Amino acid sequence: MLEKYKSAMKKMDIPKELIEKTSEKMIQQQKLLEQTNRNKKKPYLYLSFACSFILIIAIFYTIHNKSNDSIILTELIPNGTIQTVNVNDGILYFNNLSEEADNIKVNQNFGIPDSLKKEWTKEEYMSYLGKKIELSYLPDGFIMEKESIHVYKNKEGIIKSDEYYAAYTANENQRIELSVRKGKLPSKSYQGLAKESEIKQTKLSIVYIEGLNSYQAQFLLDDIGYYLSVENITQEEFIKILYSFFY
Repeated sequence: MLEKYKSAMKKMDIPKELIEKTSEKMIQQQKLLEQTNRNKKKPYLYLSFACSFILIIAIFYTIHNKSNDSIILTELIPNGTIQTVNVNDGILYFNNLSEEADNIKVNQNFGIPDSLKKEWTKEEYMSYLGKKIELSYLPDGFIMEKESIHVYKNKEGIIKSDEYYAAYTANENQRIELSVRKGKLPSKSYQGLAKESEIKQTKLSIVYIEGLNSYQAQFLLDDIGYYLSVENITQEEFIKILYSFFY
């Protein structure tokens, strides 16, 4: 059983130190069980359960490492921007967009003018989306500064548009903004202005605005439109935030 455990761990690229420490604990546990219970079947039953439990922990350890530290395959530049970045399950194109293009050339998607704006609770809106939306990866030091939900209905009470917005800040300069909309892209669209990126067969538009030190991404996933914008954080952190929506 111990040899099978070691073999399984090596295949998953678990650190050698973790394997050795766990193996020592398994041996100690086996000896303790043999001393306290002379029934030959039970010690091995407990040992088998322990191996399964440890295997589950090791799998989660591997998934966590791969989903955070190994998603970026291209070597990035500290405090710089690489325009083409290979990642697990995709490729990201960072299109350099001027501040003027960001303000003028994008296609705006605001609420319907003749609709009535309604405010919903977060629980009501997430139920409407059919999915809980949140940043599962947030760089150290960031806290939520603002959160709002607006739903636009016509006179008959039919929902014509909606938007969820959340802003996170770490200091006066660092900022993360997330907008979500059901069925379409929120706020503004870079479609046609940016070369399409891809993560897990989902198309994305990603731009980099050098004058603002800002990365922005838009994509549709599970019939929900996302708009992610960050300022004054690294390209690596931006990619990790972006990737968190896909796992």
